[in-house]
Amino acid sequence: MPLALAGWRSHDDIARQLADATCFGLLDLLRSFYLFDNDERAEQVFVILLPRGAYLATKMQMGGINASETLRGLPAINRVDDICCYGYNQTNFVDGLISVPEAMGMRNFKADPTKATLYASSITWFSRAYSTHGVLADLSRAQGLQAMGWPE
Repeated sequence: MPLALAGWRSHDDIARQLADATCFGLLDLLRSFYLFDNDERAEQVFVILLPRGAYLATKMQMGGINASETLRGLPAINRVDDICCYGYNQTNFVDGLISVPEAMGMRNFKADPTKATLYASSITWFSRAYSTHGVLADLSRAQGLQAMGWPE
């Protein structure tokens, strides 16, 4: 299934939407998915194969919470459990920032207060740097990914 049909938007789509934004806020949900521990036998059955190794899943997602549907029509974009609120000016941003927690509260979402950024003129979010100057690649993130080793 294409990611767009599953509710996932590409980084380029998000970058276009946030290109003219001047105000940003970040929220991190305490729980984005209901996770269950796998039985050891299930870990042997469900494995992610990569060219140089295999990853065993110790937890499985069951009954995902649909943040994308909750935030539809609001000035906010989510990627799994990270939510970026945005506005094109301060008034627009404050109005949106009030509506996002209200919508989250109706679905019993809870954000982590220690990871929240309620206002910023620039943010780094999912390998992109967003600011009043537009959208740029986050080079520090790319360097970190390039330095990662292969699984053993």
